[in-house]
Amino acid sequence: MNIFSEHIPGFLYQYQLRPDGTSFFPYASKGIIDIYGLPSADVLQDATAVFEVIHPDDRPEVVSTILYSAEHLTEWRQEYRVVLPSGKTIWVAGFSSPEVLVDGSVLWHGFLHDITERKLASEKFESANAQLEALIEALPDAVFFKDGEGRWMVTNEAAKKLFQLQGYDWLGKKESEMAAERPAFREAHEKCMIDDAHAWNQRKLTVFTEFIRDGMDVVHEFEVRKIPLFYPDGSRKGLVIVGSDVTERRMAEKIRKQLAEELNISKQMYESLFSQNHESVFSLDLQGRFTSANERFLKATGMRLDELKQIHYSEIIHPDDLTKVNESFERAIHGISTRFESRLQIQRKSAIKYVYQVTMPMVVNQQIVGVYILASNITERVLAEEKIKKQNQQLREIAQIQSHEVRAPLANILGLANLLDQTPEEDPNNKLMLKELTVSARKLDQVIHKIVDKVYAIGDFNQIY
Repeated sequence: MNIFSEHIPGFLYQYQLRPDGTSFFPYASKGIIDIYGLPSADVLQDATAVFEVIHPDDRPEVVSTILYSAEHLTEWRQEYRVVLPSGKTIWVAGFSSPEVLVDGSVLWHGFLHDITERKLASEKFESANAQLEALIEALPDAVFFKDGEGRWMVTNEAAKKLFQLQGYDWLGKKESEMAAERPAFREAHEKCMIDDAHAWNQRKLTVFTEFIRDGMDVVHEFEVRKIPLFYPDGSRKGLVIVGSDVTERRMAEKIRKQLAEELNISKQMYESLFSQNHESVFSLDLQGRFTSANERFLKATGMRLDELKQIHYSEIIHPDDLTKVNESFERAIHGISTRFESRLQIQRKSAIKYVYQVTMPMVVNQQIVGVYILASNITERVLAEEKIKKQNQQLREIAQIQSHEVRAPLANILGLANLLDQTPEEDPNNKLMLKELTVSARKLDQVIHKIVDKVYAIGDFNQIY
């Protein structure tokens, strides 16, 4: 017996509890040094030294289980920690069978062995398992695990909410059982069975689309990943299922697609506005710097687009018109469109162009990001109007001059007529001539008045426009 006990790992022993509560080890194999760090001689009369090296947190439980075994004569089994004299802590597991001796003592025949590696591995596994469970619970996706027979074994909180499993005994049940017991989810369970079968046949990760109606009668779209697991012999081990609610994502994708289409239409309209417009079109940022311009405007300014982008709009505006252009810009960046005439003073060409411009805000995503300006060249019209004004002024001057020159001879005619009027009445020729002369003079005076009035009327710019 001694030879055998010396060659097995662990510690063979006999432990005896006296009626007075003291205890000792009648027999202790050599392995006691590995388990308790004590020689067998130290415990042959008194077991106190053994209890002193048992971890303080575990000692009460060890003593309690020994006393229970002694009272009920049941097998003693226990796992606990021992703090060796070196300071190292190990885990030990022991079991023994009790018997009552003639003197009332209880004697146990047992075995103790070091389970530190197993215990640490178990703790490591439990820790990793706890972390995995915490991770699964933290996932927003619904996670399921089914065994090889399709029975539900694990679900996280998201899965329980999805299938409304609170208060329902789902553990160990198959989809067919749950479909029969829960009619509201029958369609979803039946679809799951079909997809499960497909995943098993594929023998690899397979993605499905499934639809589930929630408690608010809203249909949710799920992207479901199913991963089949197999034993080395090829038999089914389990099925891991992860379901992601993609309802909002699909809706967002749909909205993004619509926005992209609208943006493309807006882009085409924008390009059309700039490239196809027969008028000058350009845009400014909120600081008043050029951001784009069509070919017609570039041709009018004689500048390239990259050059234009380096300047502020005020650099090409006639100084006399800058105030009203600034006011129009300020109104546009506050959401108000304006229409007015102004002058462009293009230094590079040493030219001044008259334009009728429409200034309006540039809005993107309900935010004003700049200003659009549509400018019509009205230089010819303005120059023509100025020419007419000049001609009208000349007509006024002519009318004044001609009026003076015409009235002078007329006055002479009228004077002569008065002289003739003083001749003797008996001269019939004089009287006839005088009458004709008077009539003609009056007619000439009337005609001159009409001519002068018409000239002034033609010269009145407000009556023309």
